[in-house]
Amino acid sequence: MSPAPADTTVPNYAVAIIGGGMTGLSMLRALPEYWREQAILLDAAPPPASNDGPPGLDDRGTALNRRSLETLAGWGCLDSTLEQHLGPIRHIEVSQQGYWGLSSLSAEDAEPALGAVAPNRLLGQALLRMLQGSAAEIRYQVQVAHLETRADHVRLHLQDDSQLTAQLVILADGGRSDLGHRLGLQGHRHDYRQVAFTLNIERERAAEGWAYERFSKQGPRALLPLAGRRQTVVWVVPHHHSEATAQWSDATWREQLEQCFGFDQGRITALSARAHYPLSAHALHEQFRPRLAVIGNGALTLHPVAGQGFNLHLRSLTALGQALNAVTDPGDTDLLRHWADSVRPDQTRVAAACHGLVSLFAPELSPLAHLRGLGLQTLNALPGVRHRLMQRAMGYH
Repeated sequence: MSPAPADTTVPNYAVAIIGGGMTGLSMLRALPEYWREQAILLDAAPPPASNDGPPGLDDRGTALNRRSLETLAGWGCLDSTLEQHLGPIRHIEVSQQGYWGLSSLSAEDAEPALGAVAPNRLLGQALLRMLQGSAAEIRYQVQVAHLETRADHVRLHLQDDSQLTAQLVILADGGRSDLGHRLGLQGHRHDYRQVAFTLNIERERAAEGWAYERFSKQGPRALLPLAGRRQTVVWVVPHHHSEATAQWSDATWREQLEQCFGFDQGRITALSARAHYPLSAHALHEQFRPRLAVIGNGALTLHPVAGQGFNLHLRSLTALGQALNAVTDPGDTDLLRHWADSVRPDQTRVAAACHGLVSLFAPELSPLAHLRGLGLQTLNALPGVRHRLMQRAMGYH
């Protein structure tokens, strides 16, 4: 393979990844080994402590479908340390709070689970462990001031006035990328005028593989299994209710959660601190430029209603890694164009499905609740449709 562009004045790399979260670390692992040996990952945050994961990650859960689990297992990421903290998903129940009708999907007894939920911090730790011993370089507390694209490489100007070059730059620094903004990357954004609250809870009994999606008059709510008796919650409210919700006490949260999800796993015995963030969908008009690719939330941000964001990004970045196999120039424009074209149908389908769910179950459409309930109930009697939904839920087409 050709080495990175020769330049005696600055360090040279084949690939530079900007952003050290789960997406950036996954991209580093997805690179073919010979490009990984010439790669660098740059992150603006301080380095993680010895027992911590990548900066910015906490114990909230990320839903991983079966295809994502297979990808991570193939990389050696699902080690015993992480596996003991996974909450398998064997059943998914979808319903409307206060209305008739529900639908459920279940893995057969002899089949693996539909997916699993991993605490973000522990998944990040596993990704870092997986990269230990790799020839790839990871540098923290590094901010990129601007990029200078040339014919055969990109020059990265860092805020400490140092420089480096790479044949390909992969932007993986999230949906609110300052660098993407400075590069003039434009896209379409839809503001849902909703706020998502996230927290973990502990119940009297384990969830036994059950995941719940409840569509309420205020917005969708999800309850997902973690290991043991723990569960992770995504609780969506209209933006004008967010300030009041942020003031809820533990007692109020217990009451609201038990009213929404019932007592199948008993009462709530403990709650974590809460975090919240506004919800919007965002899609870039251009996912690549000469010698630049954008992955993760910076390329496409979804509503969390179906928990598909990281699964979709993992498929896209894995496809980029596969496209870089056996090429002499990782920044080749035709290669990047072919990759972007190949992942776009998947991205479009998943984004449309997530937006469609939010629109179909919008609070202002509550007079249609009984028709939606009929639709949910009817799904239980349509094995062909249920099979297709199962395949989609597991990440297969």
